[in-house]
Parts: sequence; C-alpha cells; structure tokens
Amino acid sequence: HDKFNLSESASDFTLGDVSVSGGSLTSFTGSGVSYTAIFMGATNSTVSASISVVGTRFTDNAGNNNTASNVLVLAVDTTPVSVVSCTVFGTIPNGVVNNSTVVHYIFRFSKTIIGLSNSAFSVTNGVIDRIPSGDTAGLGFSVYVRPNVGVSGELSITLLNNGVIAVDGARGVAYTGAPSFVVDTIAPSVTVSRSNTNDVVSVRYTTVVMSKAQATAIDADSVAVKAPDRVS
Repeated sequence: HDKFNLSESASDFTLGDVSVSGGSLTSFTGSGVSYTAIFMGATNSTVSASISVVGTRFTDNAGNNNTASNVLVLAVDTTPVSVVSCTVFGTIPNGVVNNSTVVHYIFRFSKTIIGLSNSAFSVTNGVIDRIPSGDTAGLGFSVYVRPNVGVSGELSITLLNNGVIAVDGARGVAYTGAPSFVVDTIAPSVTVSRSNTNDVVSVRYTTVVMSKAQATAIDADSVAVKAPDRVS
C-alpha cells in the first residue's frame, strides 16, 4: 500500500489528485489526513514509476490550496520469468536416445524462481526421471528425462506457460527451445529360418533376419544351436 499523509485535514482529496507514471493506483481509501492506495506497475515493464501530488489539487477546511508533495520513485519489474538458456550436460552419441539413456537438461531462468516440479513440463516420448531440488551453485536447475520404452520418433521437453513462479510473484512463459533428440527404444527382434528342411541332408543353411540394422555385427557366438547342428 502507498500512503498519503496530509498535514491538515481535507475533505476533497481524491485519487484524481494524484499523478502516477509507470503504473496505476487502485483501492484508494481514507479520510481526514490519512489515505492509502494500491500501486500496480505497468505490464511487462522495468521502467521506474513515480507518484506525487501537484499543487492546488485540494484544500484544507479553511479553503487553502495544497502545496506540491515530494515525488515517490518506485522500482518496477513486471517482466515474466523466462528461460535464459537450456543446455544438455554431456553428449548423446549420434544424437540418438536409447533405452539406457537419461538426458540431463540444465535450465537457467531470468529470475530467481520458487522451485521446479515435474508438472512444469510436458515431455514427448519420455518422462521426467527426477528434478534435484534447488539451483545447483547458480548454474541452473537440472532436469533428468528418460525416454519411454518401445517408441521411435523425437524426444523433446517443453516448459509450460505459468510452469514456474519467481520470488517476486512473476509467472513463467512457455519455452520450446530445449534440445531434442531422435529416440529409438524399440528392441530388435530376430527371425531364424532354414533354407533346407530335409533332415537327412548333412549340411543345412540357416538364415538370420534382424528386424532393424545393428550397430554391431552378429556372429556364430550370438546364436544358440543344439547338437548335432553347427554354426560356421
């Protein structure tokens, strides 16, 4: 609340007598020598505000005009919380996330925020694994994301609108600029077939078909065979 203290009682002092820049006054109330109002800063602004009463705006009970007041200057910051940067700790080989990958995002904000929770985010093809409490040594908030099992496509994370709140009460704006990755958590399958099913043939040719390309080659040691067959 902003207070207006008059040196003498007045009956005609109103909100219209107050000059305001950089915001507005509401809930004006009072009588005699004491009045109050609530100041609201201009939207999305960091420009300082000022409040004053110019001369000859009201009169005391004897009919004398008032003199000008001092000028009250107020610091204003009504900007929302925004993400300054979002990086990934470490490297993701070939930019592909698999079943063993947990992506470690680091979010940095424009203002000091009151914590960070899973509900602040939306994740595509994954889930929040954990969010350690607090800003780590001023370096940002860590968010660990794990991909869903059995999916392929893109792993991405979005900070939702109003997902965070600053200590000054400002709310966060949505952020979609976090790094995204190709995700492939579909396990490969194998189909084994025989080109010759005649049991009396001494040599049999077996074909192994993989459901997807493999990073490592399959060899004889990877195939289980019951005697008397042999893999070569």
